[in-house]
Amino acid sequence: MAFDVKEIPLVKKWINQFDFVDRYSAELLLHSLKFVSFSEFERSILNEVESIVNSVQKQDKACVALFPVSKNLIHNFNKEKEQKKENDSAGRIGHALKNLERKLGSRVEVSPRIKSMSNKKVRHIIFVDDFVGSGQRILDFWNNDVHKSIKSWVSGGYCKVWFVCYAANKQGFSRIARKLSAFDSSTLRVTTRVLDKSYIYTHERLRGLVENYALRTNKPNASLGYGKNCTPIVFQHGCPNNTPAILWANGKPNNRSHNISNNRWDALFSERSIDTSLYPLFEENITFQSYPELLWDGGQYKLAISFLESENEDAKLNNLILALASKKYSRAKIDEILLPIEAQANEAINKLVSFGLLDAEMNVSIFGRDVLEKNKRKKLEFIDKKYEDYYPSSYLGFLRDI
Repeated sequence: MAFDVKEIPLVKKWINQFDFVDRYSAELLLHSLKFVSFSEFERSILNEVESIVNSVQKQDKACVALFPVSKNLIHNFNKEKEQKKENDSAGRIGHALKNLERKLGSRVEVSPRIKSMSNKKVRHIIFVDDFVGSGQRILDFWNNDVHKSIKSWVSGGYCKVWFVCYAANKQGFSRIARKLSAFDSSTLRVTTRVLDKSYIYTHERLRGLVENYALRTNKPNASLGYGKNCTPIVFQHGCPNNTPAILWANGKPNNRSHNISNNRWDALFSERSIDTSLYPLFEENITFQSYPELLWDGGQYKLAISFLESENEDAKLNNLILALASKKYSRAKIDEILLPIEAQANEAINKLVSFGLLDAEMNVSIFGRDVLEKNKRKKLEFIDKKYEDYYPSSYLGFLRDI
């Protein structure tokens, strides 16, 4: 059963910090995010890692080493001191990899010592992270934390290294491939997708929203997130700092802006943490309310209005995809826009292709255009009177109660 995000008190409190005219945009921002649950993340990562292990062990039965990508954990002043435990996303990944080790037994080992790797004649090493933004994290990890013996084994051709992550920014992923010769296109694996420019970044109103309200945070220079690509992914184990700062950076009262309230800013994912009251965002179906907005931006005005009368979610999604495709949106662009409902969108696209409304290149067939026209005409004769007491259409393409 889908629910409205404003039903969560913390979400409602966050939205109410915005000026009244910006609250719908703030809600649209949340609907533009993909919320990745614990189970979705771990299942995706572990399936990919296990697939690599099964593949490489067809030729070589030697143990495969698994490492979570983490920050430099050795004490800066005394390297003989005990190594600190991972307390960032690496801790979550390490726990998941340990479960896989229990399943596969001696076929893999998590974070083995160099001596153990040498004794077991390890030929394959898999590094695992959740998300690649700028790529700096994996570069620092390789340069500062990966043992010189491993680098020697790789350069000598004795060992092969792999990198697996849930999602990645295109520029950051390309940077890794360019800077680290140890990896190539076959050993860099993303379990979901490589992101280019997110919908938040390309949507003028949303980009303006995150830039303006970042002035109220303690990270105004991270208005678009680190890397400046407005990453649209939030994990249940933590919010990446590549997302817009208004989502995760708090702020004291300030006077840097004359047209925005000076009150303290309380981030929804404060300092990148996920409050347990926000778990429904990751565990339940959110009512995806962006259909009319997307159609309006795509010039499908009549269809956007008719969608307000429809209660059939499948029909809404099918017609949205047809409308975007009719405006020559590529599959990659549609995937970016519908990232928050990725699974449903992929299923809908496959269905539209199988029934002949779209072809494999996302071109709309004659049949598809007929279906689109039929939905545009539906009930239009009642629209003007029914919505005469609503906000004008210029209000972000939505007709709202006064």
